[in-house]
Amino acid sequence: MNYLEWNDKIAQYFFNESMAGREVLLYIDRQLIEELGQESNENLDDFLKCIFTGPWWTEYKRSTICQKALLTMHNWRKRGYMYPPYMGYLALFVLAASMDNEMFSEIAYYPKLRSLLGEAPTSGQVRHFDQMFELWADLEIWSRDDKLEELGRFNLTIRGNNRHVGIPFSQTILSDKERKKLPLLFNKAHMVAPATQNDNILRSILTTNGEDVFSQKTLRLLRGQESNSSLLLALLNLIREELDAWDGTLPDGIAPLNGERYLNSSIKLCIDLDKVNKRAKFTFRIQSNNEFPEEGLTLKRKGFNQIVFCKGSIINWSTELRNQQGLYFDPSSDLLHDLHFEDDSANWRARFKGNSLRIFVRGGKLGLQNHYVEVEGLDKSGQFVILAHSELTGIIHTWGQNECERFEKVNYEGIPSDWVLYAGMNARNSCPQIEALAIRSEGRVRLVGGMRIGKGNVFYHSSPPKVILENIRGSVRWNDQQLTYNSETEQWEFPNLLPVEELITVKVYNEEEQNIAKATFQLIPSKILLRDINLYLHRTRSFERDSSNFIGVYPIPEKDFMIKSYDPSFPRFLSFEMILIGKRPGQIIHWTKHSVFNWNWHPVWALIKHGRNHWGLIFCSLGTGVDECFVEEPTEEELGVVQWKEAVIYMNNFATSDTFSFPLLKDLWQSYLGAATNEY
Repeated sequence: MNYLEWNDKIAQYFFNESMAGREVLLYIDRQLIEELGQESNENLDDFLKCIFTGPWWTEYKRSTICQKALLTMHNWRKRGYMYPPYMGYLALFVLAASMDNEMFSEIAYYPKLRSLLGEAPTSGQVRHFDQMFELWADLEIWSRDDKLEELGRFNLTIRGNNRHVGIPFSQTILSDKERKKLPLLFNKAHMVAPATQNDNILRSILTTNGEDVFSQKTLRLLRGQESNSSLLLALLNLIREELDAWDGTLPDGIAPLNGERYLNSSIKLCIDLDKVNKRAKFTFRIQSNNEFPEEGLTLKRKGFNQIVFCKGSIINWSTELRNQQGLYFDPSSDLLHDLHFEDDSANWRARFKGNSLRIFVRGGKLGLQNHYVEVEGLDKSGQFVILAHSELTGIIHTWGQNECERFEKVNYEGIPSDWVLYAGMNARNSCPQIEALAIRSEGRVRLVGGMRIGKGNVFYHSSPPKVILENIRGSVRWNDQQLTYNSETEQWEFPNLLPVEELITVKVYNEEEQNIAKATFQLIPSKILLRDINLYLHRTRSFERDSSNFIGVYPIPEKDFMIKSYDPSFPRFLSFEMILIGKRPGQIIHWTKHSVFNWNWHPVWALIKHGRNHWGLIFCSLGTGVDECFVEEPTEEELGVVQWKEAVIYMNNFATSDTFSFPLLKDLWQSYLGAATNEY
């Protein structure tokens, strides 16, 4: 392989569709280099030879290795490369940082880098190494602004005492193999999203359950045996992000440590505070990143003759847990001990963690408006509610009065006996006597809602995202304009008429007017470009409108429209479970192998299930040309039309390049997305 072939191999390994929206760590060691070169029968020595040669436009220029790296970056976008051509040099710098597998030591970095370059392992900065910051900064811009996180997100964060060495060292906090094993640890420790634990609690969970997942080097960092606290914080935040994205299942090919393969979820306590009647209503709900079974869950409490029921509600939440008598909660419920529930038929497990102190935040951020929802950690901004057992009230009252902007006892009916309810706002410092009241150290800004295209930060113009701040206090601005804050949902909302196909950067400023966080996204047009306007107008019967510039669906009575009789055959052979949609909004069916075929329309797109939890979007029209499959007017079934639109938006998450192997299929799918947004 030449240099650019090595470069692209490395780039494709780290930046790909599976990493969309996730932080990328360029953890590169000798073993990975050997694996990437195995197909071409090449090894580390071959890689290093290519590093000295560089890409073709630097081959004959005499320069240091760092100068050659800078030359590689110069005007690279104009050359039309898919990946930054300096990835090979960044790999070299991280390779030097990973050579000592026992400790995170920045002291001996330059001797190790010189050894790789065939030089004497002397100390002191390698010439021009300070200029490598430009490469790391450009990689962040490429991943976040150019690619909008569609292939992953690189964060340029300087960690450690050395500005320049700290960047490659920060890439070595967790290997790719360790990262892929994290679901094993989450499963073993009964961890579920969202990751709201404070640093100390999370470290305890990871060290207790991570012996089979982490290397000794990582365990040393988690146990505090390394002096680099910034690397530890980076590791904890990365694991939180992985837990937030985890759907509760184990990847194919990874066997659970305990031999059991369940989908894990969490039972959360929720509170409705009726301020008029001064009454608190407590309920249990299940929170999960996985989709709830359509038939709901029937969960049996482990070791007890208790059964509860629930169904999927809004995204990531179930309905309230109920038993045959009603809500599964009463003021005498045991909140101090764990509760375990299982539905063996659905391979679903839900766990409620017993505790003597429970923290709640307003549910708007988590999708449950008008509720306070239980979390496992305390932020330094925003409103919160604490439910504490009577044995802790003295400590909590003192802390709340001294360390919170506002703190008071809530005397409502419905509070469990031996428990006390408090309401507070903007905690300034942690409570040293109670670990659960330790404030999380680092915050982030997130884009939520909207109609996202794939897993990156691209949205349809008709449905832009909103902004959420987690553990950050500040003002949110775009283009020097402060966004509108919605106190009910605790989200910042954008004004109308945002620019299309331009980078939109949201910045968060603290009280000192310092930019402390940012997020970047892009909007694309929601309207569909039509190749044949006349054909489109004919199909949608828009020619009957008086206005010549009207483009859209013109609904007509069903009796006036002749429905073509379709052959009832459809692609049963594709899967044992499918979501099928036709070309008319409202034509949708969730089909399983036990379903009876009883509809008279022809499916065009199918979301098929293969394996345990993998889905794929395919074009499935049989015997019909693509030009006959464009969206037509909706059916008269209003509920079906809504479900059809929701299905199209959901299906879009599974669209890949394989879906559109035939060029016209992409245009066809765009017409379905346009119909789902009511903008034809």
